[in-house]
Amino acid sequence: TAGVDGLIIVDLPPEEAHFLPKEAKKNNLVLILLLTPVSSEDRIKLVCQKSQGFIYCVAYTGITGDEKREDKNLRDLVAKVHSLTSTPVGIGFGISSPSEASKTASLAEAVIVGSAIVKKIEKHQGSKTLVKEVGDFAESLARAVKE
Repeated sequence: TAGVDGLIIVDLPPEEAHFLPKEAKKNNLVLILLLTPVSSEDRIKLVCQKSQGFIYCVAYTGITGDEKREDKNLRDLVAKVHSLTSTPVGIGFGISSPSEASKTASLAEAVIVGSAIVKKIEKHQGSKTLVKEVGDFAESLARAVKE
């Protein structure tokens, strides 16, 4: 069965999400807030206080699925979050290969892959091998983060 466990509202600043944590909890959902390598100290603290489930740290600034520009501040951001909360950290945004997933897994509790899976689906859409191709890719990512 399908269901919903949490909410990610990417364009809603946490400073404006006053009612959401309470409403999410009331509906058995977690509110997942985002941080970027350029988030202010105040925003980092606020997200660490309000986020539920996990904290989504954006791996780099830009548009997901576009060319990657690794942000050297990511490691510092994750360390700061870990110093402020025991809430797990997931890193995502632009992770598109097992090697990138493996590298990212060394920094946080979770690796988030979205656009790369969508691109696999688009590439194999209508093909009899769609499920196998996407499944094999997902398995390669899972193996990489466990190594």
